Amino acid sequence: MHPNATGAQIIADQIYNALTGVLPSESAKASSEQSSGNSAAKAFDGNSDTRWSSTFTSPEWIWVNLGHVGEVSAVTLTWEAWATSYSIDVSLDCLTWKSVYSTTIGSLQQGQVTFPPANARYVRISCIKRGEPQYGYSLYEIRVTEHPVKVINKSEQSSVAALRNPTVARNGCFVAVPGGILCEARLIDLHGRMVASRACRGPGSMQLAAGADSYYVVETNMGGRVSRVKVLLAE
Repeated sequence: MHPNATGAQIIADQIYNALTGVLPSESAKASSEQSSGNSAAKAFDGNSDTRWSSTFTSPEWIWVNLGHVGEVSAVTLTWEAWATSYSIDVSLDCLTWKSVYSTTIGSLQQGQVTFPPANARYVRISCIKRGEPQYGYSLYEIRVTEHPVKVINKSEQSSVAALRNPTVARNGCFVAVPGGILCEARLIDLHGRMVASRACRGPGSMQLAAGADSYYVVETNMGGRVSRVKVLLAE
């Protein structure tokens, strides 16, 4: 979380996390684990004092099930024992994978890796070559970032702004629905309350009218694929 986050931002994050759900241990898997105390789940528990550690072999991998299909655009890697050569892969079903990033010059200090937004339910780090050959691979934390929604000022005439789905407008959000798809959408406020709910079958669009708050969580279910994004309607 950004160090200058406002109280409203923090609450919005908490609501988003509650809606998405804390990832259970079975949502993270790895090709190997050095011990039960260094399981794959440790790389996704939000605790920088715990870590996943593989056995001392190559290649190795670790993936996480996000619990929903989202549009991911970045992964932050906090290494303890790094990979000089690795890739970041995404999948919708954990069977067919697509590489969205790869490098042969990875380092301990690499941090956040960005790439063009890609739809994913599963995100995998495939480690190929060890930075410290006498050890395995080890990550304190892996954080997956979903592509952000652009901020629009409430005073702007933004109802026709060309933004990705959902479109943020001065009085709420517009959700575009592709042809033949049944979409259900909800707008959640800072108190965790549903302030708007709509459903329609595409092609078309529907508006979720906002209240007095600036921060919301938009949840859409398009043909069984659930996505949640945080949006800000700036004053």
